[in-house]
Amino acid sequence: MITKNNKKEKKGVPLKKEKGRKGSEMPKQNVSKDLGSKNQAKVKGKIGKAKKVEEADILYNQGLELVSLGRYEEALDSFEKAIKLKSNFAEAWYHKSLVLGILERPTEAIKAFEKTMALKPELCDNEEPDKMMN
Repeated sequence: MITKNNKKEKKGVPLKKEKGRKGSEMPKQNVSKDLGSKNQAKVKGKIGKAKKVEEADILYNQGLELVSLGRYEEALDSFEKAIKLKSNFAEAWYHKSLVLGILERPTEAIKAFEKTMALKPELCDNEEPDKMMN
C-alpha cells in the first residue's frame, strides 16, 4: 500500500514522519513497543518464580506427609527438591535436618540445622543439634 509520501506501509501501519531539528524528515520510532517487551519479560520472570515457590511448597508438604508415613528417604528427597527450588526455605531445611538425624547422618543433619539457624533462628529455639541425633 502506498501512503501520501509514496512510501510503503509496514504491517498495515503508515510510516509517520517528524520534523528534525534542521527541518529534515526522520521516521518516528516506536519506543513503547520495545519497553513493552521488556516489561513482559519481567512479568514472565515473576510468574516463573511464583510457580517455583508454589512447587517448593507442594514438595515440602509432600515431605511432611512422607515423614508421617515413616518413609524418610523419600521425605528427604522431597525436602531437597523443595530447597533446590527455593534455597531460603527455612522450614524445608529444618525438616531436612530432622530427617537426616533420624537416618543417622549426623554431619549432614548438623549442616542443615546450621542453615536453618542462619535463615530462621526461631525455628530452632527448642532444638540443639546434639539432641536431634538421640
